[in-house]
Amino acid sequence: MWMTSNSLVNMCRPAAMGSALAAAVLTVGCQATRSQHVAPDAPRLAQVIPEPRPPNEIRSNQVSTVELQSVVVRPLEPPLERLAGPEFLQTATEPLFIEVRTQDALGNLSGSSSPIIILNTRKLPNTWATGSNTLVAFLPDRSGIKATNTVAVMWVGRQATMTKKPLSFRAEDVGK
Repeated sequence: MWMTSNSLVNMCRPAAMGSALAAAVLTVGCQATRSQHVAPDAPRLAQVIPEPRPPNEIRSNQVSTVELQSVVVRPLEPPLERLAGPEFLQTATEPLFIEVRTQDALGNLSGSSSPIIILNTRKLPNTWATGSNTLVAFLPDRSGIKATNTVAVMWVGRQATMTKKPLSFRAEDVGK
């Protein structure tokens, strides 16, 4: 019994209270320090990846016009089906592709703007660069083809880069 009394009395003394308080703070501090360590097999925080943005129509390194060497319009061929995409192929009734060769290389295509084919004043948004001076675009059918057609190229957002001497083709030339 004396032991119990003595230990309670000792705890109530100011010196004993300070020791108990210091022990409690030390225990809490150690637990807080332990929780800051991450186990090696713990899941990592998600990495924030910025969403892709559409090309900025104002910025382009291209300042000269895009002059053309040749234009060909044919039915879609198997190697180009992948570029056209499955969604396009499902909705297209008579798919065609337009291939344009430029006189000069297109240069760096990694900028914020890109070249686009224009058929009879209609911009074809699904234009792809397939070589240093080759562009390809896709048409779902022949409805956009007139008796006589003009083809030009320009960099998106840079009207000053539009082809000065557009090439032309006739409807009967398609697929030849």
